[in-house]
Amino acid sequence: DAHAAAQAVADKLGDSQYNPLFIYGSTGLGKTHLLHAIANCVLIKNPETTPIYVTAEIFTNELIEHIRTRRMNAFRQKFRDSCQLLLIDDIQFLSNKDRTQEELFHTFEYLKERGFQIVFTADVLPRDIDKLEPRLRTRFESGMLADMHPPDLETMIAITQQKAAELHFPIAREVAEYIANGVRGNVREVEGILNRLQAYCSFTSAEPTLRIAINQLSQFLQEEQKSTNIDQIIQTV
Repeated sequence: DAHAAAQAVADKLGDSQYNPLFIYGSTGLGKTHLLHAIANCVLIKNPETTPIYVTAEIFTNELIEHIRTRRMNAFRQKFRDSCQLLLIDDIQFLSNKDRTQEELFHTFEYLKERGFQIVFTADVLPRDIDKLEPRLRTRFESGMLADMHPPDLETMIAITQQKAAELHFPIAREVAEYIANGVRGNVREVEGILNRLQAYCSFTSAEPTLRIAINQLSQFLQEEQKSTNIDQIIQTV
């Protein structure tokens, strides 16, 4: 469970069982939120701790800039000597970036040897990241791999209603259930869907009924997949 692993990391930084922590799962499930939650929890308990959160893209861009300006010592000072908790988001971005992978490998080794915590997120498992150096892959897999599963339907309905309430746009449960069924666990997508429905209702002074939700949102939501048997195929043909 990704949440339990993140809590364990926040409670005991550098524990070999959870170092590194590698969280993977589809987009929109809250991996970035977990990273921020870890950093915030650590800072509350230990304000003197120095966490660094970056996306893999930002890490790469900073490396390129420091190479260009010949300030690699400053780069290493930031990500090694001045860092006790390193959190890197969307690590799959490093695919086929040999120079960045090399620098991350040495940064990883430096922090791990000193017992500092490292946390990564990605859309897929380390072994499924294309053109990732084997030595990095094995290190990503050397700690805890935590899978983020999509929320079940009941949880998604509750999240949808909560997001609607935050927008001051309360919706009926049947509307929330229709949206939750269509987004298939993608919490980020819920926000966009609700914004669209709220804008329509605001423009037309309409109530967010199920009928209006179906008319306005059906093209943006995934249709429920229904099983088909041989008798239905024969009858249709």
